[in-house]
Amino acid sequence: MPLQHLFSDRYEISRQKFLEAGDALRKAGIHTAHVSYHYEESLACDVLHIGDPGAETIGVVVSGTHGIEGFCGSAVQLNWLRGGMSFARSSNIGILLIHAINPWGFANLHRTTVENIDLNRNFMNDWSNLPKNDIYAQLHEYLCPKQWSGRTRSKFWEEAEKYKSKYGEGALWDALGRGQYEFQDGLFYGGTGPTWSNTVFGSIVQRHASRAERIGLIDIHTGIGERGRAFFLCFNDYQSREFRRAQSWWGEANVSISGGPGNRPRPSYRGLLFNALRETATAREFCGVVIEFGTKPPHEMFDALRLDRWLHFRKESSEKSRLLREGLFDSFCPADHAWRRDVVQTSEAILEQLVSGLEDWQRSSAFRAAPPSDISRSHDGT
Repeated sequence: MPLQHLFSDRYEISRQKFLEAGDALRKAGIHTAHVSYHYEESLACDVLHIGDPGAETIGVVVSGTHGIEGFCGSAVQLNWLRGGMSFARSSNIGILLIHAINPWGFANLHRTTVENIDLNRNFMNDWSNLPKNDIYAQLHEYLCPKQWSGRTRSKFWEEAEKYKSKYGEGALWDALGRGQYEFQDGLFYGGTGPTWSNTVFGSIVQRHASRAERIGLIDIHTGIGERGRAFFLCFNDYQSREFRRAQSWWGEANVSISGGPGNRPRPSYRGLLFNALRETATAREFCGVVIEFGTKPPHEMFDALRLDRWLHFRKESSEKSRLLREGLFDSFCPADHAWRRDVVQTSEAILEQLVSGLEDWQRSSAFRAAPPSDISRSHDGT
């Protein structure tokens, strides 16, 4: 499929292509159920449930958790849909494609929700006892300047070096990345209660995955890792069966215990969609990863996160703002052909690994559930 037919630069076009691809599957005789959860009249999170509607083994693929990153995730989903998803004709599994779980951010070219909430810090179990983040609090004014300039950008990095010397690099990046619940105008703000997208995600899980015994997840993001390459994050405990299963599906070299970019320890993230699915669904077994497709070097991407926040609170339309927004889009969904080609090709392999894992899961569960007489017959070939 030509790349220009997969990648879009506007939410409404991405959504139209996604819905048309779902319609094409239905016309091809593949069972497909579509539900739209409208944020407002022109904005929605769309869900396609493909394959066996009563399947006990389900794969979930999410785009747009961080709004603007949804352009890449949507292209990955669209490429898979247009490939025909032939496994859905015969396999006793289901696939749940969640398109634009954060539609406001997707449509308005921001990572966050309209409230400046980072959705991937918003799935908290206890809103009455939100965690403190003291290091973030001390760096907030440098992270989130009132003016955007070379000087205000470099001032943060100067201050960050001081805190790295004082607390260590791991502690610094943990504090910056794990989320904060105090500064509404800040970076990685998790909110003080569930967002619209949080509530809708719970409804989706209840409606489409409540009967699933086994759930596999891919949550698609951009920004972290080597340019055009997939960077895997698994948030299960390193010693857990779920983590080992993810390694068996996608490879130990990919699902690594290093956990974070640059071999830094993985931040102790709060409020992740990954964990929300694991904890909300009634499935007995789970396997999931977050896939990041790398775009720019770490320092440049961190400044892109800061710029996104700055633009969120800047309402004027100026030539400077327009150019900054164009640069921001390129940070999360680069336009160059090589990057988009690499993402599409790599994602095809990753999704195929998901399907293979789901099918192996389904076969092994069917074997365990078979009565002894059936098992004996399968052994003697009769």
